[in-house]
Amino acid sequence: IPINDPFNERLRKEYGLDYDSARSPFNANGKLGYIAKDNGKEFVVIDGVKVSEEYNNISFANEINGKLVYIAKKGLTYSVYEQ
Repeated sequence: IPINDPFNERLRKEYGLDYDSARSPFNANGKLGYIAKDNGKEFVVIDGVKVSEEYNNISFANEINGKLVYIAKKGLTYSVYEQ
């Protein structure tokens, strides 16, 4: 790492720029997954592709045994989803 680049900015990548926000990154079978928010709704993105429905809130997302699992709020209720 060059001395004038202490945070390695030349190699750093930024994801989720197409959305209002992106958070909670996770490993999805070797691909980057995260929770994104756009126009007040949250959804799961894996490898740059929206892979879930839109929800009021998603509090957790991860891959478990090769399946996407997340906790999401639709209306007033949180549920666990697997796909």
